[in-house]
Amino acid sequence: MEIGIIGGSAVGSFLVANKMHIIKSTLKDISISFKGSQYKRKDYEVVLLLLYDIIKQAKTKGVLTLEAHIENPNDSTIFKSYPSVLANSRILELICDTFRVI
Repeated sequence: MEIGIIGGSAVGSFLVANKMHIIKSTLKDISISFKGSQYKRKDYEVVLLLLYDIIKQAKTKGVLTLEAHIENPNDSTIFKSYPSVLANSRILELICDTFRVI
């Protein structure tokens, strides 16, 4: 009973305090959060394997050899081994931008 009162008050306050486009956007975002992640265990494993290969290259041949791979990942032999990472621009940019700092 009390949970219904508290939850109803919260929902009512939210509806009164916000404009319609914010309410719609919030409902859309809530529905997305219940669907779960778009990435699966295999995706994480592939990224970890790629990072392992990059770090192994840096340790064995030196950090400067990574520059060619990081600046042009589409022509890189390391990145070509992981086509799912090449297909996902967000992950690719994150990895390349992080290693550029190094």
